Amino acid sequence: MTSRLMLSLPLLALAACGNSEGGGCRLASDCVSGLVCFDGVCQTSAVVKSAMTPDVSELGDSSKGDSNTSDAVGTPRDSEDADLAPASPCGEQPTAPIPGACTASTSIFQAVDGGACSEPTRKLPVGMITMAAEYGFVKMSELANPVLKSGFEKDEIEVALWADGSVGVGCTGDFGWFRADGDRNADCTMKYGSTMFPLYIPAFKLVIEIHEVEFDFATSRLVGIVDRDKLISELDPALRTAATNTIEADVDVDGDDVPEWSRVALTVCFE
Repeated sequence: MTSRLMLSLPLLALAACGNSEGGGCRLASDCVSGLVCFDGVCQTSAVVKSAMTPDVSELGDSSKGDSNTSDAVGTPRDSEDADLAPASPCGEQPTAPIPGACTASTSIFQAVDGGACSEPTRKLPVGMITMAAEYGFVKMSELANPVLKSGFEKDEIEVALWADGSVGVGCTGDFGWFRADGDRNADCTMKYGSTMFPLYIPAFKLVIEIHEVEFDFATSRLVGIVDRDKLISELDPALRTAATNTIEADVDVDGDDVPEWSRVALTVCFE
C-alpha cells in the first residue's frame, strides 16, 4: 500500500452535494452526491476502491488470529512471548507502579438515585493509539495507523481513562474509558466502562466499539473484539468492499464454529 494512500485516508468521507469530479474537497459535503472526497479531490467510488484494493493481498496472512472465544482476550500467544514480554513501548506512563499502598475504589461509578456524581480520582488523557498488525486487523493496521497518528496530531481524537482509586501496575482501582463527560450516564454509571473501548476514526466520523477489552497497564496493550459486520455496514458504501477484504473475522461469538467478529490489539499511550 502506497504512502500516498495512507496519508490520504483521513480525507475519505461520504459524498453529498458540492463540487463535481476533479474538484477540490476537504469534507464530505464538498462533493456532489455519488463522489468520495479522496486525497483532497472529489473522485468516483471506483477510483477509491481501485486505490485501496490492489495491495491488500500483499500485507500478509492474518490466519494467526484466534477464533476461540474461550481463550482469554489479551493472553500472550505462547509461553515464550510471555517470558519475553517487553515493557510499555510508550515510555514512562502515569500508570507505573505507585510507591506505597494503593488507594481503593470508592464505587463512584455505581448507580445512584439523584444527587451529584463524585469526581474521578484521576483523568488520564490518551496521547496516541497504534494498531498492532495482529488478529483480524493485521491488514487494516497499515491503513489505520497513519489515520490515528494524524487524528491525535490534529486533536481530532479525544479519549481518556477515568479512575476510581489507584489504577496501574499493582493497583486494582476501578476505571472506565471516556471520550467526553457525556459518556457518564445520569445515574453516574459509565457508558463504556473498562471492558469496552471507543476507538474514534475522525475520517469517517465513526466510533468503533471494541468489546471484551482487557488492558495491560505494564505493556500499554489493549485487546478486544469488534463486531465486523456492524463496522462494515457503518462505512461509506464505496469503501465496504475494501473493508471486507481487509478486516477478517477470526472470533466465533455464538458457538456455531463460524467466526463473525474480529479481534484487535492496540497500544494505548497516555500523555
